[in-house]
Amino acid sequence: MSVIAGDVRQSGARAEPPTLASTWRAISGVGFTDELLAWPPDVFALTNVLLDRSEAFRFALSPPEGVRWPPAGARDWSDAVVDAGRAWTVWLEDRSDSVPSMLAEEWGVALERADLPLADLAQGRDWRVCTALLALHAMADEA
Repeated sequence: MSVIAGDVRQSGARAEPPTLASTWRAISGVGFTDELLAWPPDVFALTNVLLDRSEAFRFALSPPEGVRWPPAGARDWSDAVVDAGRAWTVWLEDRSDSVPSMLAEEWGVALERADLPLADLAQGRDWRVCTALLALHAMADEA
């Protein structure tokens, strides 16, 4: 089996569907790890690849039935993302403090579900990981 740009090709053995982690590794050659937080453009690239390959960007305009965008509970999602992105930049300059809380929360969701099949993301089956990736993408853009 070889994974090339998110496609699965079989060579004798049963092929595994591409996951968030395997898709990222295929395109970047590196793992889906906390080390990516050290450079916001890496997180931007990661989220861009995953959201693009799965076409999950569309959920920001047309979320799956039964859920909403921006996420429920986010009083002012746009402001929260901007603040988190700016706090991320500050954290990068002085890592004596902990990672900004919104960044840590969304990153934790994405990292925990790194083995999620890309097809599940494409169908919006795991809404929480969809919202995490969209938020991380916006935070990385701001940072």
